[in-house]
Parts: sequence; C-alpha cells; structure tokens
Amino acid sequence: MDGRRLTLADVGIGLAAGLFLVWSLIPVWYVFIPGGVPVEGFAFRVNAWHGITPVAGVLAILALALVLLRMADHEVRIGGRARVLDLAVAVAAEVVTVLGVLVQPEFFDVAWGLFVGMALGLLWVLAARARARPTEPDGPPPL
Repeated sequence: MDGRRLTLADVGIGLAAGLFLVWSLIPVWYVFIPGGVPVEGFAFRVNAWHGITPVAGVLAILALALVLLRMADHEVRIGGRARVLDLAVAVAAEVVTVLGVLVQPEFFDVAWGLFVGMALGLLWVLAARARARPTEPDGPPPL
C-alpha cells in the first residue's frame, strides 16, 4: 500500500467518509421520546446505527475500502468509469442521511447530530465530485 498513489480528492473522500463513520457512532443523532411524549429532563440519545441511517454508515465503510483499494493500486470500475463509483456511494449516503429526518426510528425524534452528519455527507459528496470531474479539458474530438 502506498499513500502517494492517492490524489487530493482521494484523501478528501477518505477523510470525509472516515469522519462520517466516526460521527455515526456518537449517540447524538436521535433522541428517545417515551410513549411519544417528551419528558422534561429525560434525554436518551442514540447514534446513526438506528432507523434508516445505518445504510449511510455501511456506505462510509465501502468508501473507505475503495480508497484503500486505490492505495493498493486496484481501481474498482462501474460501467467502465472508475471515478463515478465514489460519487455514487457519496450521493447515496447523503440521500439516506437526509431521509433520516423523515424516516426516524419509532419513538425517536431528530437530534442535532443528524444535521452534522448531513454536513459531513455534503463534504464527502464534494470530494467525490472533485474526483469524478474529468481531468482532460473539454473540446472537439480529434480528427
């Protein structure tokens, strides 16, 4: 494995997906509401590994695996385009994270940590978009 093989976008993807994964383990994503009625002074919080958001955590693990594979000089391709896979994984994770606002675990309400997860997901998408951007300038095809 050689980290010098990675581009700046690869490092950004690894950092953003890694931060997202670590943040998904911290119990600030959802707050428990017993019986659907808030109780003053009672706050039981859970992490992202409840409801629909565990899918985003698994996608973060996949993104880190893709970066590690590139470090080992193995490029994973989808449809013949290697750079699109990172963007697809990041966008899917961000969509699932945003859906976490609408699809919460039963008796839980959204906490502030979910919005931080959305921001980290956006950084991840931006890094993946930088990698997916073509490296050659656009222009007419050669004759």
